Amino acid sequence: MIAIKNLFKWEVKGDNILQVYTFILSGFYAIGVKLWKGEKIILLIRQAEIRDLPAMLEIYNDAIRNLAATFDLAEQTLEDREEWFNKFGDKYPLIVAEIEGEIAGYCGLSPYNQKAAYAKTVELSIYLSDRHRGKGTGRALMEEVLTRGKQMGFHTVISGITAGNDVSVKMHEKFGFEIAGRLKEVGYKFGQWHDVIYMQLLFK
Repeated sequence: MIAIKNLFKWEVKGDNILQVYTFILSGFYAIGVKLWKGEKIILLIRQAEIRDLPAMLEIYNDAIRNLAATFDLAEQTLEDREEWFNKFGDKYPLIVAEIEGEIAGYCGLSPYNQKAAYAKTVELSIYLSDRHRGKGTGRALMEEVLTRGKQMGFHTVISGITAGNDVSVKMHEKFGFEIAGRLKEVGYKFGQWHDVIYMQLLFK
């Protein structure tokens, strides 16, 4: 059962209205975001659901085929993604951006390392449909997932970014991430070696 707790932010952007609200879901406070245009919702950021997996799979497999953002080389199956999806559960946030009924991207926080002392450290991953890059969707997803991560009591967030992805590095910097290090030539894809830049955010 979802109960609206508090409407705390409205922003008018031209003829668009950005509604951000808090709600309680099974006793847990979370954030939801809707971008309205007139009476029509054009952007909805929400918890990922199992029914979203085919669209999320399409986005991820496109990244495997065309981007160095993931070092997976073989496309995944729906069964692979179901196993991945079930690892999040209630312990780690996994959200999607829905634009006019289409899944435009997704973002999640997952364990950085399975050793017990790393329990409060998580790794961020974000993937967007090629039709929705450069439109602010990634920023909206990151803002939401970081808000949830802080609420859930995590201490720090790590992002591994393939070198050369300057857009991603700059977006992370806008959220307070700092470069923590660089691993040289650790991934081989598309006929060349790739470095990975590690960025880190400490929640205050």
